[in-house]
Amino acid sequence: MALKMENLSDYEGELTAEDNCNCLIEDMIKRKFASLPFVEKEIIVNSPKPAPILSIQSQTKTFKRHFKKEIYENIPWICGCAHLSKLFCWPCILFSEELNVWNKFGFSDLNNISKSCKRHECSQSHICSTVQFKNFGKGVHIEENITLHNKEVTANRYILSKLINAMCFLTKQELPLQGHFEHHQSDNRGNCVELLHLLSELDLKLETHLDNSPVFTGISDHIQNDLISSISKVLRDEIKSEIHASKFVSLIVGESTDISRSTQLYTIFRYVDENNDIHERFVGFVDVSPDRTADDLFQHICKTLKEFECSDKLIAQTYDGAAVMSGEHNEVQLKIQNICPNSLFVHCYTHRLNLVLSQSVTHIAECKRFFKKILSFSSFFCKSPKRISLLDCEIQKRFPTAAPTQWNYNSRILNKVFEYQKELLTIFDRIMKCEDEWDNDAVMNAEVLHRYLKDFEFNFNLHLFSGIFDSADSLFEILQEKTFDITYCINEIKNFVKFLDGKKVDFDSMWNKLITAKFNRKRKVAECMADVKKTYKLRYSKILKTLSADTTNRFRDIENLKFMELFNVDKFKIYEKNFPDFLFKSLQLSYGEYFDFMRLRKKFENGV
Repeated sequence: MALKMENLSDYEGELTAEDNCNCLIEDMIKRKFASLPFVEKEIIVNSPKPAPILSIQSQTKTFKRHFKKEIYENIPWICGCAHLSKLFCWPCILFSEELNVWNKFGFSDLNNISKSCKRHECSQSHICSTVQFKNFGKGVHIEENITLHNKEVTANRYILSKLINAMCFLTKQELPLQGHFEHHQSDNRGNCVELLHLLSELDLKLETHLDNSPVFTGISDHIQNDLISSISKVLRDEIKSEIHASKFVSLIVGESTDISRSTQLYTIFRYVDENNDIHERFVGFVDVSPDRTADDLFQHICKTLKEFECSDKLIAQTYDGAAVMSGEHNEVQLKIQNICPNSLFVHCYTHRLNLVLSQSVTHIAECKRFFKKILSFSSFFCKSPKRISLLDCEIQKRFPTAAPTQWNYNSRILNKVFEYQKELLTIFDRIMKCEDEWDNDAVMNAEVLHRYLKDFEFNFNLHLFSGIFDSADSLFEILQEKTFDITYCINEIKNFVKFLDGKKVDFDSMWNKLITAKFNRKRKVAECMADVKKTYKLRYSKILKTLSADTTNRFRDIENLKFMELFNVDKFKIYEKNFPDFLFKSLQLSYGEYFDFMRLRKKFENGV
């Protein structure tokens, strides 16, 4: 039946009949509700849904299910068509543009009606149609509500952007967010709250929000933590997308001890993006204090590689700190290479030198005690401004802060003691003579340090390691600066080993110098120490031999990185005249599957 304007009044009355749908549903399926005039639409929407009694039944193995009229009451959106003997969704017939069983073909399976209704109610098409059905004719109010809602959303997003900016600024500057007492009565409510109030003085919208918002201000500790977590998730997702687009990835893992003395394992990815820009992305800390075994660290790395989906892209791995990771016994890098064959292990060479000088001789008790004594000089002067002032007057130079994991800082302390030994003795003498002007701790420690400087054992080690550290400092700077000149670095490492081996012949001259200074040229006393000399000579040789062997051992794989010289721009002109075949062989051994070596060779021969 075609619906016409002239019989609308008759049709309006007929729609209330429960026994007859007057083929309205068939008409809506054919003509489409959207094509009708507004007056006609309004009559249909405001009229009761077609709810005739249908002759539908469904047969199962055990019983027969019949249609019941109560279904229209239990499910408000269901309507029926007596002519088709099918059930339909009344809102979807009128407003849905997506064709389905409930608005086009009809539903008649009474055995599965409950599941089908629940599934249809959750569909986006049904939800949108229901909203349109309920809001039909209320367009002006809806538009006002939508405008008001959008305005509120825009304002909230603006406030949220300011909160996020504050969080990002504080974390970028490595400042703590929360205070100990953030109540409005507190003089200092923490960096985050105070920063937001400072910004509010320049931002009227933010000021209004902070002063008048009854529920959400965004400054509570829970909101701060939620924002930090959200920012972290966004950053990690961005890093994942960059890594996904990158062809090659390297992994940097290391250890750091926080203020609570917990060992935190940090992870960094290094990769090249689509624009050939190099990025290093920090992805987080993990507390490994309870278990620092090689297996546990290996499992953490595998989990990280799986999360960022880059196991097949890993071409290099390096570990700074984490002695268990790079040690000979645990060999975590070898376990990683078993699952990522091309992940070349590169340990920071300046850190390796640090390990040589800070750990190689720690098994020698006299050396271990000596380095503890050296650190006590820095600790003594760093504890008091008064002591620092005295140091400034006598030497005009200060001791660097001791760093147990950084040998080069300890080297600077040792060199300061060696260079200003006489001035330090004068300082300690003044403190001991003027006891009334100094606290007990200063006097007692001054006596101890004064005794160290007069002790023959201490002076022996001081002279020995001062000579070694002078040469080691030069090597340290070379390894930091000559990144691509691997051949030069290898030669300097070999020269350092030769220096250690050749220093063995210097024992007698150093011994005589110490004996003369200590005993004021008393030959008899010196002769009495002939037996002691043998003991010191054995230790002297043992220290040099240990350092030499450990240096050779720790730098034995640096030859594998010779291909790095191919990136040395300063040598490109040389490569044009004398092609570096040995560097190409080194590159083929490490990353042979990644390069077209014929094409690469032509580029180098043509000046790259």
